Amino acid sequence: EVTFWNSSFYHQEKSQRSERTIEFRAPQGYRIVLLHGRAYRANVSIARVRSHQDNARSFRDAVLTEPQPDVILCGVPSLELADSVSAYASQRGIPLAIDCRDMWPDVIADFLPKPVRLFAWPVLAHWRHMLNRSVRRADAVIGITDAFVDWGLEAAMRPRSALDRAFLLAPPPEQANATLAAAAREYWDRGVGAHDPTLKLGT
Repeated sequence: EVTFWNSSFYHQEKSQRSERTIEFRAPQGYRIVLLHGRAYRANVSIARVRSHQDNARSFRDAVLTEPQPDVILCGVPSLELADSVSAYASQRGIPLAIDCRDMWPDVIADFLPKPVRLFAWPVLAHWRHMLNRSVRRADAVIGITDAFVDWGLEAAMRPRSALDRAFLLAPPPEQANATLAAAAREYWDRGVGAHDPTLKLGT
């Protein structure tokens, strides 16, 4: 039994899917809970931060009546939700894996101009504290590449264990058989017309 938690606000299309926290069954059979979060227009905005805070608050309210899960997989970002989820898992002894999918707040700091970064330091430090706390509570740190895993483990201040690993977004490329590769090169070097005499190129 799988329950997939997400925000009521659809980030990619900037549209609100529900004005409250709702749950339903997907056609594939798993359960979906949309956590209420306010709408926002700009990716970098106070409204987006408040929307993430709404999601975390909605999660804390919703889990009060939820059956306890056997294991939790939680993505980063958002940091607000990861902080609430990791606290919930830690308090109840639930195994938790943090999935590092974007390097928040580091990428946000890199995006800001230096003068603005100075004034934003308290917020960035707060987010960094939430990240550190979340990954330290986790039993496993995973990510889309080994660099993302290492980044999460640096925040957790611990070495890699057998549970910490990368799950690539695409399968690793296979090395082509040398004989087949040579035959393919020879095929294309001869040109398309050499294989199909009925094909009239350039007409």
